Amino acid sequence: MTTNFHSIIFNLGARTMIRGRSAGAYRIATELRSHDWDVEVVDFFYFWKIEELKQLCNLRINTNTKFIGFSHIFTEWPELARELVQWLKETHPNIIIIFGSNTYQTLYDKNIDYYISGYGEYGVMELLRWKFGNGSRPIITPMDDNKVILSQKYYTAAPFRNPIILYEDRDYLMPFEWVGVEFSRGCKFKCAYCNFPMLGVKGDWTRDASSFELQMQDAYDRFGINRYIVSDETFNDRTEKITKFADVVEKLDIGLFFSGHIRGDLLVARPHEKEELLRMGFRGQFYGLESFNYESAKTIGKGMQSDKLKQGMLDVRDYFTKHGSKQYRGTIALIAGLPYESEESFISSYNWLLENWSDQSIIINPLEIYQKSALNVSLFEQSFEKYGYREITDIPTNLPDMVNGPQLSRNVMIWENDYTNYYRIRKIVKDVMSSGWEKFSRISFNLSADLSGNGIEHTLSLKGQEIDEEEHKKFAAEYIRKKLQ
Repeated sequence: MTTNFHSIIFNLGARTMIRGRSAGAYRIATELRSHDWDVEVVDFFYFWKIEELKQLCNLRINTNTKFIGFSHIFTEWPELARELVQWLKETHPNIIIIFGSNTYQTLYDKNIDYYISGYGEYGVMELLRWKFGNGSRPIITPMDDNKVILSQKYYTAAPFRNPIILYEDRDYLMPFEWVGVEFSRGCKFKCAYCNFPMLGVKGDWTRDASSFELQMQDAYDRFGINRYIVSDETFNDRTEKITKFADVVEKLDIGLFFSGHIRGDLLVARPHEKEELLRMGFRGQFYGLESFNYESAKTIGKGMQSDKLKQGMLDVRDYFTKHGSKQYRGTIALIAGLPYESEESFISSYNWLLENWSDQSIIINPLEIYQKSALNVSLFEQSFEKYGYREITDIPTNLPDMVNGPQLSRNVMIWENDYTNYYRIRKIVKDVMSSGWEKFSRISFNLSADLSGNGIEHTLSLKGQEIDEEEHKKFAAEYIRKKLQ
């Protein structure tokens, strides 16, 4: 491929800066730069005004600009982005527009030329070699009038041993920011509700320790960054994995702090992992327990006796609270509406958390069964009848009032079982979380969240390390000013 092509990738990310910078745009940019592309990432998209975005494009676009990218973890497509791509097509019709995310492409915009779905390193390179080099046409799948490259199916970038992210001076990172890191792709487990694209992974898929060390040291030396959001579906799937990277962290000695998904029942069953996680600085822990009801947890693939699990989680919290330099945040996640879980059983679990976990945080999501899965087809979606669910087709007209929340996604099946139904579960989640809002150190709920826990609040209450909403806005304004210089 001819070198020195240019592109811009807009990082849609979250609507607030609290969750940090999502990593996908920076991962693709780093990969393309290794193939001699000049790629600039533009972050904090929702803080920009449309005229500022147009001004930036006018400053950056040149004869070598071949594509403009938009990156999102899921598939949100705000009006601001729609307006921008319409203007781009009118003013620069030869520039290709590419949208990339890790999910099934449910959005549509006539001005988007191609969608990259899944881990996109190989898929996007196949597309660019075809368009701007001597490559052959990649496999393109039509979906709802979209031209989609299904990377997770045809250009699987896993295992991926060097998912390094190297930031540039023009990224204007500040030491207080959270940024992303991944240690491996895929998950060795296959929980019944999970629709992630790579499940049941066998063997060691972890990244090379050397690339991890380089990424940590480079970000710290150049920007003072030492706080990371981990993207792994389950970080503690193997004890050897934790030890591998804890050894690197210990050698670096730069005060690294990691926050991500830890399978709580495994941590209770393998108590020696606490020391390894502490040695690594993995003190922000999101526990996808899903249920304290033994039959429910067993059905989805996470069976541990309730009393053992509860006491084990208290022991984990006490250990990290004592040894974690007062920098620990444990978030327990539950799913309301699982098989064999009555409304009374769920409320009992919530009340236990209220009494025993209020110094930490929780997140509760209603069970959602997708008719058109966001990532993959879960076991629930394959055969929901097997798990005791029935579809409700007679949807009440007063749905928003019944659930006290937003309209449902068109992809979600409205279900019932012998214990409850989707309407009641949504309302119960709303009610219990609202009533307990002030009683937890940090509490979160998401009436339209998927089951991957994307509602997790990654900011921790670490004294002297938070910035408030107004400071967020000031930082974003300064970031935009620097970008437009």
